[in-house]
Order: sequence, then structure tokens, then C-alpha cells
Amino acid sequence: MPTCTFFLVIKEFFMKRFVVFLLTVSSALLSYAQLNGDGFYRVKNYGTGYYIWVCDNTGSINYVATTADMGALQLWPELDNAISEPASVLYMKHIDGEKWDAQAQSTGVYKMIQHYLQIKKLGEAGGNTLYQVYATESGMTVYLSDTGSWGGDYHAIGTTGKGTATRWIAEPINANTDSYFGVKPTLAVGDKYYAPFYADFAFSFASAGMKAYTISVIDGGIAVIKPIETEVIPASTPVIIECSSADKSDNRLNLLAGSYPAVTNNKLAGVFFCNEFREKSKDAITPFAASSMRVLHVNAEGKLVFDTQTTNLHVNWWGDDGKRYLNANQSYLQVPTGTPEEVTIMTESEYAEYKANLKYTVTYMVDGQVYQTSELKVGETIAAVTAPIKEGYTFSGWSELPKTMPAHDVVVTGSFTVNSYKLTYQVDGSDYKTLEVNYGVTLSAEQEPVKEGYTFSGWSELPETMPAHDVVITGTFSVNSYKVTFMYGDNVLKTITVEYGATIPLPTSLDSERYTLVEWLEVPATMPAHDVIIYANYVDGINLVEANGKFVYRIQMNGISATTPLKGIHIIRMGDGSTKKVMIK
Repeated sequence: MPTCTFFLVIKEFFMKRFVVFLLTVSSALLSYAQLNGDGFYRVKNYGTGYYIWVCDNTGSINYVATTADMGALQLWPELDNAISEPASVLYMKHIDGEKWDAQAQSTGVYKMIQHYLQIKKLGEAGGNTLYQVYATESGMTVYLSDTGSWGGDYHAIGTTGKGTATRWIAEPINANTDSYFGVKPTLAVGDKYYAPFYADFAFSFASAGMKAYTISVIDGGIAVIKPIETEVIPASTPVIIECSSADKSDNRLNLLAGSYPAVTNNKLAGVFFCNEFREKSKDAITPFAASSMRVLHVNAEGKLVFDTQTTNLHVNWWGDDGKRYLNANQSYLQVPTGTPEEVTIMTESEYAEYKANLKYTVTYMVDGQVYQTSELKVGETIAAVTAPIKEGYTFSGWSELPKTMPAHDVVVTGSFTVNSYKLTYQVDGSDYKTLEVNYGVTLSAEQEPVKEGYTFSGWSELPETMPAHDVVITGTFSVNSYKVTFMYGDNVLKTITVEYGATIPLPTSLDSERYTLVEWLEVPATMPAHDVIIYANYVDGINLVEANGKFVYRIQMNGISATTPLKGIHIIRMGDGSTKKVMIK
């Protein structure tokens, strides 16, 4: 809670040691009383008629230089102005004799300087009891006085005033007298009047038809207003007051001393001061911050709301600096970042009905994208939507999904497990290799198979990545051809090429007049997977005697063909080098 202090310097050059008088006014523990006891008062200067107002909580004293910062204390004219100003309410606490402690706006003289005020009764004048407020130190006495205008509507307090300016009147605050405290409404909604209010004294309502409210819930763009059920509103409780009328005299408060249980769960906050003359005080003036504050206002539809409108806020006395400041003794709504500019006010019953009918969204996310949404009321059963289908994957389920709809939006995420499929390599109608491959995996061909007598031609078309189905890849071969060389002796008859496994075609003769083919030696049953040489078994000489009847002969002997056989013994050499005798008769 901010404290409110003001300092007064009593500066007189009578001795080497100067007397500095500090008056600090604020609110703390209060009680019923009059000046001859404890109680709430307004203090008025007899000579000028100006009332003391406490407008800040800071000040300073330099005892060596006998200087002080006195801007915390101001004097303002007319009781009508002071009637609705908590700054004018002083709680005077009697200590003993002429010693008093002055308290207002949350601190006191003794708390600040460990000295009490001294108040001396002078006598009666015009139906008023007059007092002097003084301090004595080192045998010197100085008196508090109204030192006149600062150039505006208000006066300053010092010690240089003379005559009646040093006389003071203490007016007890009582709801049944002309010196009452009355709330001045600032907003009207139809025939109802409201004031955002913050003071450091406890109070009850003296006028009928008045109520005090707090804000118990902030829910996005909704603020729930809640009446205070207790008779006494504790000190330093920021509230919204519903007034009896627009006239402050109809909105009277009983100011109460003592301690009362604090109101809990109140989202309202409040400020005591708005004094732009106190630039060095962090509490003297509070700039409005749209990111974290909302103020009570009537919107275009004539409804009471909290919003960011600054129409009723304070403008710097020195000139419009573009900022707006919270008014003194004003309550306001503290809001989290992201709150809408206009916050609707609801009663507790309206809010309960709103919540009962409010729908929240369940968002189903798949792979970072919205798959589906559904809206449900709080408490309704949440039934998971149809599982999504994703090529190559099996749906694993949704992340934790509540059974019933909570009072907030829900986001659930679907997950998948990748499927695996069979990749089969086949060669000659048989499985060469089988693999289980996850969908989407990049495929690379298996090592080429080896087949005797053949060259591998390649695999059938292989996908770049594994598709969402089994795949069969077929390997093909092209048959090899090898060289067959036919030889007789050292002579090459011919060379041919023959496909692997084929029957080798054999020449039927040696295409020679001299040599005669007998047979081919060691001929493979089929063409092997390599080149081969096949040798002939042949004869050198007669290899054929044919007779066709009596008159026709075909004779070949010793490489010489004749139509007439030559009689006699002939020696022929066989292909293997052996010789034979042949007789022709």
C-alpha cells in the first residue's frame, strides 16, 4: 500500500540550530472521536477558510540547510469541495496533553519523524474553537500557517503566515451534520449512479440505497461484479459504489475507526494520489496503462463497463503531455496482458448463466494442421472424432483427451506409427531377397545376382521411396554367347559363337580334298560358360569307297579322287596318324 506523507519546514533564524517541523498526514487505524479525543476531522484555516488536503506521500527535510520539500500538502477552498475528497479526511489521534498524531492516506506524523504535533486550544470565535499547531525545539516555538497562493486555486502551508493565518479549526466529520463525507458519483446508467472509490478509512453507508461492489473474477472480456455483504467496508478497499442519487448529500458515509476483515479475491486496485507537482515521487501520479488497466466507464450502448477510455482521467496541470493519469482516490481494474479493450460487467448470476451456456472448442491437430474442431458446453461428454487416414501410417490415437469438456478450449494432437511393407526381389520366378521396409524410406537396388552363362540386365522399375504397399522387383538376365573353335590337327576349320546352354552345331566335313572327317572329339552336351576348342578325328587318304552297281565307282584315296578304282595295295594315313593298308582288286 502506498504511504502518504507531507513535510513542512519551519524555518526561523533565531539560533544556530534551526527548527524544522514536519507534518505527515495519512490513514491508518481510525476510531470514533472529536478533537478532545480521537476522531475524523477536516482541518480548516481560520483566516483563509482553506482546508488541508493530503495530495502525496513523499517529502524531504535537510536539517543542516533548513530546507524542505512541502509539495505533499495543499490547501483548497470551500467545504463543498472537501465533502467528497478522502484527501481532506484527517484522523487525529490524541497522545497526551497537547500532543497529537495526525494520520491520513496511510501513514502518520510520528511514524515518519518520531515526533508528535503539538496543538494548543486558543479559545472561541464565531462559534468555532480555534487552535494553533506548533513545534518547539531548543527553546524556540514556530507555528503552522497558511502562506497563501502558489499561483493557482490552492494555497501552501508554511511557517511565515501571520495573525489569523496561524489559526486552525477542526471540524468533526459526521454524517448527520453539514460536515459530512458524501460520495460524488462520476457515472450514470439510467437512474443509477456510480463512483470508482478508494480511501484508507473504513466506512458504512449512512444513506439508504447505497451499495459497494468488488470485482471477483476476470475472465477474458468479462468482469464479475460482487456486492460486499458486510455492513462495514474495510479501510483501503478499492470498490465501486452505487449511489442513491447524483447529489453527494444523498450518498453519505459513516467513517469508522478500527480494524475489519479484509475483502478477499478483489481484482480492483486503487490509487491515493494524483499530484503532478511531485515528479520525484513514484506514487504521486499514476499514468494510465492500457496494457494492464481498465477504468469504469459507460459505453455507447449505455452500459457500465471497464475500458480504456480516458475521457474522465486526469490531464497534467502543466499542460497536456499526451498521457492520462488515474484520478486521486480512484479504483480501477488490473487486467492481464491480452485483455480486450472493453470488459463487460456481469453479476454473479449472469456469469453463471453465461458459463453454463458457454461453449469451448476442441481442436484436433494432425501434423501441425487443424484436422477438425468441435464445440461443446462445459461438462458435455467428449467423443473423439473419426481417426484420420494417412498414407503409409497407422493412426496411434489422440493425445490426452478429457472425458468431459472443461471450462477452456482444448487442443489434442493425433499421432501415427509408420507402416512397413514387403519388398521382394525375384530372379527366375524365385525370391532372391525379401525385406521389411518402412513407408517413405529411400530405396536402393540390391546387389546384382550372379548366374552362370548370363549377364544381369537389371531390376524392374524400383520406386525412389517405399510406397504404401508390397513391392515385387524382378531381375532379368541376357544369355551369354561363347566362342567355339573347330580344329583338325593344327588347322582351324572354323570359329563360331554359341549361346550358353545351346547345342553346339558340328561341321559335317573338314572342307578338304585330302582330309576326311571321322568324328569330333569331346564335344560338350551344351555350350558351357566359356570358350571351347573342339578337335576333329580325321583320316588322311581313302576314307570312302562307294560302289553303285557294277559300273560306277567313286574312290578317294591318298587325297586323289578317281572314278576308276586303282587296283593294288594302298597305304592310307588316318587322322590320328596311324596307317592302314587298303587293297583294291
